[in-house]
Amino acid sequence: MDEVLHAIPDNLSLSLGVIDGRNIWKNDFQQSLELINRAITKIGTDRVFIAPSCSLLHVPCDLEIETEREEEIRQWLAFAKQKLEELIILKKLASPDENKSVLQKLVSNQVVIESRKTSGRIHNAAVNRRYHAISEADTRRESNFAVRKDKQHKALNLPLFPTTTIGSFPQTIWWGTSVNSWPDLYSQKTVGYRATKAGA
Repeated sequence: MDEVLHAIPDNLSLSLGVIDGRNIWKNDFQQSLELINRAITKIGTDRVFIAPSCSLLHVPCDLEIETEREEEIRQWLAFAKQKLEELIILKKLASPDENKSVLQKLVSNQVVIESRKTSGRIHNAAVNRRYHAISEADTRRESNFAVRKDKQHKALNLPLFPTTTIGSFPQTIWWGTSVNSWPDLYSQKTVGYRATKAGA
């Protein structure tokens, strides 16, 4: 953003897409305020607008009707209506006339943001350890194609020209009944047969 602020001519205003319009998570007010204040310091309040990064058609309409969500997860979410409310709060926080009630919203927001960063619901210690244990050796195959092909053939026992019908046929009751009545025509050894039987 610094390059834009340096290059923007005096006759243009800047719209900051600080609210992510493509995900369902709450905005990090502190992070957004840093961007907003940097822009205001450089070009002035009158030339800075705040907005979503794109149309809000990519997110659900209103979190208030999501009554069956667990509260721990629900507190992290912001749908279209809530994202517009976030814009209003950010505008007030960036204003020199901010009040205690608005500052409390900033504090509450940071508590929620931090809880998501540390929650065991989305951060698995075992996965994190595996991730950090990845080495350069993991990017290389242990054996060449000929060896892998032989192992795959023995493990899967596929016919000479195996095919899959996943996505090729409508998964209807008629189709399922037909597959069960044609075991010889539609070999049970094929991947497609197993996928269809499993309802894929």
